[in-house]
Amino acid sequence: MPQKDVLYGFEVVGDLPTESDMRPSVLEDAVQRLQSGEAPEGQAVIIAKYRNRTAASAAANSLRKRHGQPNAKGFKFECHRDKESDRSALYAVFNSEWVTDEGKAQHAADIEADKAKKAEQARERRAKKIAEKDAAKEAAKTEKEVKSQETVADKPASKGKQAA
Repeated sequence: MPQKDVLYGFEVVGDLPTESDMRPSVLEDAVQRLQSGEAPEGQAVIIAKYRNRTAASAAANSLRKRHGQPNAKGFKFECHRDKESDRSALYAVFNSEWVTDEGKAQHAADIEADKAKKAEQARERRAKKIAEKDAAKEAAKTEKEVKSQETVADKPASKGKQAA
């Protein structure tokens, strides 16, 4: 039976972990090790191997978004097929000489723009949800009024007192 890349389960753990309990991801650990000099600067290092190329690309994109272009923090992330394991390998390279002030500033601006975009999208989702709820309430109210009018129309007109 093939090994799964995810482990499902149901484990009661009590309280949620606090920030101090959480560790950075395995990939972030590898990035920090690379930056601290555990590998020669400018040397490519495989930091993960994935069965699925899409997962490798997603991880690389996530790291690129977090660390920016090479001129922002000195990191470069790429995915290539690892011939030895027949998996998609995620490569990382760190070179402090790539970092520029313009790159740092652009990365900071990109992060702020992304935050603003996400905040705007959240506002739009909230507004849409409120509008949908209001429309549903209005539709229910209109439906109720129509039913009450139909009920009144269905009742026979009351006969007035006849003159004697």
